[in-house]
This record gives sequence, structure tokens and C-alpha cells, in this order.
Amino acid sequence: DYDRLWRKKLEGELRMGHLARRFFEKLSDKHIDKIFSFIQKNRKVAKAIEEKFDFDHHSGIISFGMNLFRKII
Repeated sequence: DYDRLWRKKLEGELRMGHLARRFFEKLSDKHIDKIFSFIQKNRKVAKAIEEKFDFDHHSGIISFGMNLFRKII
């Protein structure tokens, strides 16, 4: 049925988006500045972000980013 199909397809993406929102809401402006500064200075990281980015499926980039940002901040 429709409800089961959309949940199977999107539930993981929605869950990951919710986790990311909770993570990023807790960051201070200083932490956010530190993250962007790190990305600007590290071309390999910027390239990895570009390669993992998918507008319709965010979980890959969110997972990558959260793991990376935990190391930075």
C-alpha cells in the first residue's frame, strides 16, 4: 500500500534530516564559522562534500558531515 511504500523509501532520509537538525541547532556561531573555515582550507574535504551531495537524498552528505564536524569542533 501507498503508506508503506513511501515510508520504506523516505523514512531513513527523514530520520537522518531530523538528527542533523538536532545536531546543527546545538552549534554556536563560533562552531559554524570553524566548520566553514575548515572546509575552505581543505580542498579534499570540499571535493568530498561536492561528490557526496545529492539534493534528493541527503543522508549520505549528512552522515559524512556530522562525522567530520564532530572531529573539527
